[in-house]
Amino acid sequence: MKKAFTLIELLVVIAIIAILAAILFPVFAQARDKARSAACLSNTKQMATALLMYTQDYDEVLFPYRIDYCGVAPSAPSTYYPTGGTTARAFYNDLLYPYTKNRDIFKCPGNKFKPVVNSDPGQANYYGGQNSFSINKYIVQPDQTGFSACGTGITVGFPLARMSQPADTLLIMDSTYYDMMPRLPRPLIGVPEINQATTRSYAGRWCALGNGPGPQSTATYGVGNTNSPNTDPLIKDMYDQIKSRHAGRINCVWMDGHAKNVDAIALTEDMMRNDPAAGGRASYFDPTKDGYSATP
Repeated sequence: MKKAFTLIELLVVIAIIAILAAILFPVFAQARDKARSAACLSNTKQMATALLMYTQDYDEVLFPYRIDYCGVAPSAPSTYYPTGGTTARAFYNDLLYPYTKNRDIFKCPGNKFKPVVNSDPGQANYYGGQNSFSINKYIVQPDQTGFSACGTGITVGFPLARMSQPADTLLIMDSTYYDMMPRLPRPLIGVPEINQATTRSYAGRWCALGNGPGPQSTATYGVGNTNSPNTDPLIKDMYDQIKSRHAGRINCVWMDGHAKNVDAIALTEDMMRNDPAAGGRASYFDPTKDGYSATP
């Protein structure tokens, strides 16, 4: 008689293969995500190196997150972003491009969203790294007047010498909105010239960390919300989205130039507790660590 597998033996083998697949596939997915996280961390380190090179070339003064150019035709070089008429814009990724020579480092490989690009079909450049990274608006936009209308003010960079703790001051981090942190609901004590109108302060911008849902209103998540994800479905959903990019981790660039992978939820909860709109200090973003004035 010819030997052959019985139906039971075949089903047992199939069941074993299915069990092994169920065990191994999540491991493979985690390994793949770790590789994406490592590639993203490498990108952020290149950004850190580029920003230090930029500051050395500009007398240890930081770049602004955006520059408006007046009287520049939309057909100007690709670093300009036409906004209608003769006004054009360049974002911080454009300012760093001469040092990076690579626009793709501003797109996180673990980001599930497509990057927002310039609307001009002839210029497929990333819109300030939108949908992949955010930047600390306290230290890259110190002069607000230059951004409301072209020609009404000048862009003044922030000097490194005014930072008290650069190794503890965040500059760039994984996010879904490029100017996520923060929008200056109160003037800084150490840098009084950084004073933005309260109408431009947006609550809950920390919701954009990682692959988070983006800037949210107070009505959605609340300012300084300390609810538990076990009791608040909105907070749980936000947490799940935030930590979905790098298996619960966030890549950050600090002002001394080092890049670090940190726990996403721990960083988020710290920002929730210290949201300036709720009277918190948000010391991660305050370059002088002096806090805020009593009145907005």
